Amino acid sequence: MKCSIGLRIAPREVQTYDLTIESMEKTGWDSGYIFAEPGSGIDKKAYPNFTIVQRKKRLNCFKNLYKGLEQMRKEQPDAEYYGMVQDDVLFCKGIRRY
Repeated sequence: MKCSIGLRIAPREVQTYDLTIESMEKTGWDSGYIFAEPGSGIDKKAYPNFTIVQRKKRLNCFKNLYKGLEQMRKEQPDAEYYGMVQDDVLFCKGIRRY
């Protein structure tokens, strides 16, 4: 089963995306997309297996979701499933198989 996964990140007072990415990697998603709003402060070198899309202007939640899914579908048309999560999600062990 081929799954394309995306993560939307936005600037926060307390940054949470490191824990989300760590959680993704532990459950088997060691690559995917990161759609970063301006000012989110992501270090592209810290996540070499992820395609990081740094937005030039703020899209906000829905537009970032839509544009991200649109890009994932265009670049990975053979994926059976597409998933998009926020930057404060934690995955439980073994969730990927579901």
